[in-house]
Amino acid sequence: MIGASTKYLVLGAAMSSFSRGFEDDVQVYVDRYPHLTQAHRLREHAEEIDADSFELALDAFLTGLDALRATLVP
Repeated sequence: MIGASTKYLVLGAAMSSFSRGFEDDVQVYVDRYPHLTQAHRLREHAEEIDADSFELALDAFLTGLDALRATLVP
């Protein structure tokens, strides 16, 4: 499961950009998704968001594995 989780984390980040998946046109969100009215701004920060979110996920994953190991190894 650790290998599969790592593969999902790495391949998911490599396959597509979270931030670039949002439309630039704010009108797309105004009526249907009012809580996403600022989503059009994500594209301009895509590289930073994608890199930082990958690091956050990887750090959380490794921290969780470390905590799990501590419960298994005396």
